[in-house]
Amino acid sequence: ADRRSERGIVGRGARPCLDERLLQHFLGLGAIAHDPADHTEQQAAVRVGVDLIEIRRIARALERYPGFRERCFTEAERDYCESKPNPPQHYAARFAGKEAVGKALGSGVRFTWREIEIAGRPKPGVTLSGTTKAWAERMGAGAIDLSMTHSRDLAQAVCVVSDV
Repeated sequence: ADRRSERGIVGRGARPCLDERLLQHFLGLGAIAHDPADHTEQQAAVRVGVDLIEIRRIARALERYPGFRERCFTEAERDYCESKPNPPQHYAARFAGKEAVGKALGSGVRFTWREIEIAGRPKPGVTLSGTTKAWAERMGAGAIDLSMTHSRDLAQAVCVVSDV
């Protein structure tokens, strides 16, 4: 037997230990799907997208470019952000969320901004439309989970997309 597998490092032909399977899950290399009926394991792919942005960059864009809001955010997203005491913070989180979703879908930033709508709190939901929705369907995207956060200076989003 490969001695490395005794320490939790998988060698050739060795079965991954639980810690390695969790690591694979968090790195987007795969998630373990359990079927309670037959107790077998199947590898299910997940994709991860992450984005981090400085809130002041979004604040500047909101000030300098009047069409930025309308080009990047749906009416519902604009209404939500504008209802907050510090709108740029919320616009930045949603901007990062859209970037993270695009990355997790494998389309990078090649999507129409308003085709990814982020709504809800505390657990944001993602709704796709148009060509972005068609792309997600073609690639076999299943559930889309999104987490967003912000500090005084930064907004961050992490997106996990599982296969159907």
